[in-house]
Formats: sequence, structure tokens, C-alpha cells
Amino acid sequence: MIDIKFLRENPEVVKENIRKKFQDSKLPLVDEVIELDAESRKTQQEADDLRANRNKISKEIGALMAKRDENTFLLDEFKEQAASFVATEDGSVGTKGFVTDHPLFAGKYDMIYCCGPKPMMLAVAKSAKAREIDCEVSLENKMACGLGACLCCVEETTEGNLCTCTHGPVFNINQLTWPI
Repeated sequence: MIDIKFLRENPEVVKENIRKKFQDSKLPLVDEVIELDAESRKTQQEADDLRANRNKISKEIGALMAKRDENTFLLDEFKEQAASFVATEDGSVGTKGFVTDHPLFAGKYDMIYCCGPKPMMLAVAKSAKAREIDCEVSLENKMACGLGACLCCVEETTEGNLCTCTHGPVFNINQLTWPI
């Protein structure tokens, strides 16, 4: 076995040893391995940069959440962008009851976008399907690696088991095998 660092730093030495063993047909493999190593290192650096950015954003979100009531997190900011409505089970903020009980939910729509706890998304998806409204949900499966390698966030879909971190997190409800 050849150490990749040695190969990267001494390709001509490795090639000379290959020639000494009369394996000239394997010479192009040295350059190919060096190219693949460079691609791998670049991809790893990009993943590290993305992870660092995610961690920075997570800290910023945490700081914002610490300053807000958990039931109205960023509500003022959402209202600046579009009409926003709130429903809480106990009625402490907005309409009392489930989101599917909100009068606004009874309207006619071309599309519904939903995020939140899975039981709520199931209820919204079931209502959307019954009313023939296209619906997409943003899944909150636990994600460990964010690259699809750990298989921690797998969701059963009509296309088989898919990693939420790489194929989502947003899925059309028709892709999911939910009991709706």
C-alpha cells in the first residue's frame, strides 16, 4: 500500500518504481489517483466550510430564539413579508386550536407549504390530499452528518428510502408513504 501523502509529494518516485517492476500500463493510475485525491480534498474542504457556516447560522438563530417567545418566533419578521396567521393549541397566541382548525385553512389554494411537528404536518397533508391541493412539507428528521453517509435521517418514500439531508428536507406529500 502506498501512502497517499507520499504519492502526492513524490509521483515521479512512485512512477519509477512502477517502471522497475515492468508495470508501465499502470503509470496513468498515478496521475488519476492524484487527481481523485485533489477532488476529494477540495470536496472535504467545501463540506468543512458548509459545516462551519451552518454552525455560525445555528448560533445566530439560537441568539434570536433566546430573545423571542417560542410561540411567536420571528412573527413580526414574517408579517413584514406576507400575511401571517398563528394558531396555538391553547389559544395563548392567535386562534385557539390546531392549524387545520384555523378559518384561513378552509380556503381554496393551489399549494400548501408546511413545516413543524410531524403530527401537524400529517394532519395538513391529509387535509390537502382530501381537498386535492398540492402540498410540500419540510421534514425535521434528525440529521447527523448532513451528507447522507450516516443514514440517520432516512425517510421512506415512493422512490425508496431517501436521506432527508441530501434529497430534502422539502418533499411533496405524494412522494412520502405517510398514512394520509
